[in-house]
Amino acid sequence: TGPVSLEIPVDVQRLPAVPGLLPLAPRPALPPVDEAALDALAERVGSARRPMLWLGGGAREAGAEALALVERGFGAVSSTQGRGVVPESHKGTLGAFNMSPAAEAIYRSCDLMIVVGSRLRGNETRNNTLPLPRPLYQIDVEPTQGGRNYPVDGFICGDAAESLRALLVRLPGTLETDPQLHYDIAVARAKSEGALRARLGPYQIVADHLLSVVPQGGHPWVRDVTISNSTFGNRYVQIAAPNLGVHALGGGIGQGIAMERFIISFAQQVVTQDHWDSAHAIANMQLDTPQAAQFVQIGEGVEQIVTFDDFNAWRCRGNAASFVLPSHLPYAVCMAIEAGPVVGDLALDAEEACFVPRKAIHNGANIHTGGGTLLIAAPGL
Repeated sequence: TGPVSLEIPVDVQRLPAVPGLLPLAPRPALPPVDEAALDALAERVGSARRPMLWLGGGAREAGAEALALVERGFGAVSSTQGRGVVPESHKGTLGAFNMSPAAEAIYRSCDLMIVVGSRLRGNETRNNTLPLPRPLYQIDVEPTQGGRNYPVDGFICGDAAESLRALLVRLPGTLETDPQLHYDIAVARAKSEGALRARLGPYQIVADHLLSVVPQGGHPWVRDVTISNSTFGNRYVQIAAPNLGVHALGGGIGQGIAMERFIISFAQQVVTQDHWDSAHAIANMQLDTPQAAQFVQIGEGVEQIVTFDDFNAWRCRGNAASFVLPSHLPYAVCMAIEAGPVVGDLALDAEEACFVPRKAIHNGANIHTGGGTLLIAAPGL
């Protein structure tokens, strides 16, 4: 559902309101069940040895039906919007690792796929070049989505849950599927997770911490389009239920304010920082253009820009800035922003830094900016 515009004629707006009428929740008109198409699909499923489900956001209300198919022998994979339709801890699902080399190997081994409530978006199918199993069937309540991004061998226009329930009725309680399929999917997912963790380097700690607390605590997992989300947030950190994965369908940046309000409405804590107070942050955020900071002038071309309990920092710039550091300092760190500054006898190039020990400070090491900009940090500066 996109933006909706409701236009009310002016003469109607001026009419007295009629008391006592309460708005009713809309009831979407669902297409009738296509019995013949479901019969044909059930026949193909009956002969498949390694069938797969691709679950999208349109399958969020079909979790029980999708899980029943997986328990009967289907494998599963999800889009970003379909995460958690089948529990992501289940050994028979790839989760959202839908494009990894290991997932692609699973697709090559499968002999049927049913896409349920998914657009098969380009960013999850390598711009619609990812080879998917054949025959490929699609179930979607929107008729214009049939075969839109991938040619399909059969399309059923219908509600996801209703269509899958009707399919289950047509299938035996146990399908004659390959008993190795779920094991192979579990191995493929483990390989995909391992490859992702190896790419994360030191950020593995962040991803692993979130994985340990988000699904266990039933927390909403709210993301926008950031590098951390594109690497591990969309796949590695599991969610406990489909409605707990909050992510823009079309991708978006700058949704933090709205998403923080979502978190607060569910009385959730920010799991990475115990001391973070979301309500306080929103109440005190400033949306106006910030005024330029007023720094304390230490001398000509020298100003104090940072004051903390354990260290302070100066910014020195201009040809006139030449001085010695206060003799009480235990040490100092100097970093040149542009080329030109000289600390004692050491000329610094852009983005070079040096450590000034106590003895050099006591000996009165001269500092000259040389037309560049120099940052100096030290305790008690």
